[in-house]
Amino acid sequence: MRSLIDAGRSGDFTPAIAHAMDRYREDTETNRNYAPKDLWPSTSAFRTISYRAGKLRGDSASLEVIPDADVRLLAEIELEAALHGLPEFISITSHWPMPHVRSRGTFG
Repeated sequence: MRSLIDAGRSGDFTPAIAHAMDRYREDTETNRNYAPKDLWPSTSAFRTISYRAGKLRGDSASLEVIPDADVRLLAEIELEAALHGLPEFISITSHWPMPHVRSRGTFG
């Protein structure tokens, strides 16, 4: 959040993008986040960065660095919303680790 506030003042989204990339790595590491991609914390971060960069600078703040095509598309949609004066999509985030199967066959 702090990096977004600073980016809003300076126009430099590099630290915010680095933070979002760290979150992306967390979302995709071996203990994978099984939540849908649109609920990933990193997706939310990239969307917010894209929207704010679009409002402030009129550009994408380097969307090409987003390694996942689906996440990049969601960020591109936020950019277009910003450029067309639409409100930012406020999303929730979730992390669903791989469920453990109990001996009775239930998830826990």
